[in-house]
Amino acid sequence: KGWFGKGSVGLGSDGDQLLNDHNVNVSNFNNGRQITFTGQGNNVNKQNFSVQDFLGTLGNGGGNVRGFGGGNGGRGGGGIASAVQSLVGSNGGGGIVNTWSGGLNYSDALGGSNNKKNEFNGSGFYNNQKTNRTSNSYTENLTSGQPDSSIFSNQLQSSVTHNKNGRFNFNIEKELDSLGTNSFIFRPNISFQNTIKSSESATNSTKSKTIQLTNSNANTGSENTGYNGNIDFTFRHRFKKKARTMSLNATLGRSDNDGNGNNYSINDYYKNGAITRVDTIDQTYLSNSSTKSYGSTLSYTEPVGKFSQIEIAYNHNYSQTESDKKTFAFDEMVKGYITPVSNLTNEFRNTYKSDRGTLSYRLTKAKFNFTIGNGIQWGNLNSVNRTTGNIIVQDYVNLFPTANFNYSFTKTKNFRFNYSGRTNQPSVTQLQPVIDNSDPLNIKEGNPDLKQKFTHNFRGFYTSFNILTQKVFFATINASFVSNDIQNSVFVANNGVQKTKPVNLDGTYNIVGYFNYGFPLRKPKSNLNLGLNYTRLQSQTLINAASNYTRNTALGANIIWTTNLKEKWDINFTSNTMYNIARYTLQPTQDADYFSQYLSAEATYYTKSGWSFSTDFDYTYNGGRSDGYNTSIPLLNASIAKQVFKNKAGEIKLYVFDLLNQNQSTTRSIASNYIQDLDTRVLTKYFVVSFTYNLRKFKGQNNSGNPPMMKMFKGMGRSGGGSPSF
Repeated sequence: KGWFGKGSVGLGSDGDQLLNDHNVNVSNFNNGRQITFTGQGNNVNKQNFSVQDFLGTLGNGGGNVRGFGGGNGGRGGGGIASAVQSLVGSNGGGGIVNTWSGGLNYSDALGGSNNKKNEFNGSGFYNNQKTNRTSNSYTENLTSGQPDSSIFSNQLQSSVTHNKNGRFNFNIEKELDSLGTNSFIFRPNISFQNTIKSSESATNSTKSKTIQLTNSNANTGSENTGYNGNIDFTFRHRFKKKARTMSLNATLGRSDNDGNGNNYSINDYYKNGAITRVDTIDQTYLSNSSTKSYGSTLSYTEPVGKFSQIEIAYNHNYSQTESDKKTFAFDEMVKGYITPVSNLTNEFRNTYKSDRGTLSYRLTKAKFNFTIGNGIQWGNLNSVNRTTGNIIVQDYVNLFPTANFNYSFTKTKNFRFNYSGRTNQPSVTQLQPVIDNSDPLNIKEGNPDLKQKFTHNFRGFYTSFNILTQKVFFATINASFVSNDIQNSVFVANNGVQKTKPVNLDGTYNIVGYFNYGFPLRKPKSNLNLGLNYTRLQSQTLINAASNYTRNTALGANIIWTTNLKEKWDINFTSNTMYNIARYTLQPTQDADYFSQYLSAEATYYTKSGWSFSTDFDYTYNGGRSDGYNTSIPLLNASIAKQVFKNKAGEIKLYVFDLLNQNQSTTRSIASNYIQDLDTRVLTKYFVVSFTYNLRKFKGQNNSGNPPMMKMFKGMGRSGGGSPSF
């Protein structure tokens, strides 16, 4: 029973503008009832809640606020619950972000009666983000296997995105009798969102880096408002006979989205260094889409012998989507948007129905258990383009094989293996034979002949932990292989215009492996973790009708060392090394081998009088590239803090980010038909002065210490000297 949490107010500057960094987190526990309020407001790119933010202060409370940047434009502690993470919206790829968000969590055991279980959980969250993003990208589009045939595009873009979203979730669990024979779970939730975005861009395309092809200047704007709601209900019944059960699940959903926007661009086309054509696009559009869906699943389990059981299940799903988009071009005669654009004006109705039956067998022994099963699903897709009269009807027969195996060598050594096979249908947008030329340099078209794709997923996981020596080892391998994968067929014209159409292609797979070994060191008393990872990816596309396989291989190693020396020092060291190998069958001249190195050192010193001094240094290096795209990014942060008040409940801190003024965001993306280098504006050197007050008030406890929940986090390693990292 009691209260705990913290509130923090921070103000600072980067030399040009006033910066703020505020947050509050307060929790109240009263037996089975828990209430937590959390809020955040800042313009220093903090977009998530760390464990420290959510649960309150930890340990000495003298750690610094983790910096954001270090080569990727944004980094921070992760939330510990999906409820917390739901507050945080994506900033759409970096930039400068202003965030205001808050949420309330409530859970109550409701006391119960006659040993019956009654639980209620509810949460409401609101997030308001405004992102200013400026970027410069340089893209090489592969067009054929001939040397010097690539098309290069350089784009400078700036955008402002204002996103407001909220979510309400509820969960009610109730047992209808004291034996738990009958129970139900009721989960309604609703979310809403409003997004306003404006963007300006200038794009220049050349062939072989010297021959001018196109030049484009564009301005776009859009606003979308929508909601999504659904209800999930599950009823369970346990028969008197052990392992004989029946359950019924029903879902009901509805979503709606309204949008409007404008698209204005001037596009110049060149030949032999001279402009041959100038196209001007000036359009506005209105759109609406709504979806309603429902589904139900009935399952029954029956024991077969002493150690096994079978499960029979039937599932039915139905969804219908109505989509209406109207696009109008500007008419010079009347000075208004009245001319319909036929290929960008479409009204769709898409209906999908499916019925699935599954049969599974499960065997359970003392050391192992396994489950094997398969399902067959009949599906029907009916898509009607009411504007063109085009109708697409497709019938699917899908298989859903599954297999799971779990073996426990001992209580601390375990091996698991999982397999699943899944079929995915193409989207209606991919199927409709409609040409989208809203971007005249990148034209898209659907393909009504697309087939469904089938994915085989495999996962193996082994873990071992020695309680006496505190040594831990785990290894995992994940792999997926795709048949009839939906990839792109890209045709690049001589003037640089790309036409993209989805097609079915084989050869897609990915294999990911990770191994970690951790153990304690005696001198100095610390923990060391050693890790290795391996990634192999392959995909196929068509470029001007020629097959191109892209194969990416990555080999990595990481070292993490953490220690707490005599309660005065927290020292952490991290090293991540990655070597990348990229291969193209169509243009082997673009093959590349390169590597990246990330180093991080963190140190915090505490005094008995309540002072703390923290610093962390991150260094990112990307090198080994023959094209000269090599980067070196040093990032140094520091803070000084003093605990004040009785029981050190308050803290005053000065934090300086990027002392060397070197922070930047530089990334390289390698895909099947292009290589892209992207630079994005990020926050650089700034300082913040903050005051934090920690609340700890528990009934019958010395409130100067940490509450019981907090103690389990203490000593698990800190991120930036303050928040534990997981």
